[in-house]
Amino acid sequence: MKLFFLFRSLIGAVAFAIWTLLCSVAMILSVSIHPQRRRENIIIKKWAQFGLFFFGLKVQVEGLENKPNKGCIYLFNHTSLLDILIIHSIISNIRFGSKIEVFSVPMMGLAMKKAGVLPIARHNAKEVIQVYENTKPRLEQGEQFVLSPEGKRNTDSNLASFKAGPFLFAIQTKAPLVPIVIDNANQALPKGSLLPNTNRWIHKINMKILPAVETKDFTDSDKQKVMDQIFETMSKKLNSLNMNR
Repeated sequence: MKLFFLFRSLIGAVAFAIWTLLCSVAMILSVSIHPQRRRENIIIKKWAQFGLFFFGLKVQVEGLENKPNKGCIYLFNHTSLLDILIIHSIISNIRFGSKIEVFSVPMMGLAMKKAGVLPIARHNAKEVIQVYENTKPRLEQGEQFVLSPEGKRNTDSNLASFKAGPFLFAIQTKAPLVPIVIDNANQALPKGSLLPNTNRWIHKINMKILPAVETKDFTDSDKQKVMDQIFETMSKKLNSLNMNR
């Protein structure tokens, strides 16, 4: 039976690679022809939903009522490469911050640029701050972004310490921060693994969208207070999910 699941994941990987190429081409053409469609574009959501389907991954989500209908910054605990698919499959018209190296991938990198994904140079804080500065008008115009406050994937079941950038970005633009907690994604695709979900037919992943934290009354000096508040909120929810798994 395990060989069967492994074969399914291999087939899924091939299908996902082809699907990613097709979606990349579609995104490039769509935005090139109609630039105004960059913000509201269903291609990314369908890319994510079919990607999860190919690997037998099912997302159980709670807290959809907490999604703002204005510019905001979602913050998520980053434990797996699957996190991008998981969040995109549930929330429409959002853009991630992605490490800048991914933008060099042929076709996919151009599609990400066309889609408005944020290029994050993880080892260059000044460049990251400049990216956030350049993105402020988009956020103020109602665009929504997804950032990892931990800065990179964390293989631990507990949250890693938060970086200040996303919080300063939110405070300076008066955008609400919306925490997202994802549980069981790392078990589907641990760091170092090449294929997701190789030991069962359906792998269930839990995603919780928590209430937004408004930043309109905060200043830069409140940064640490906001970081601590959201860290505690996400940690408590993550621990409760781990206990109930």
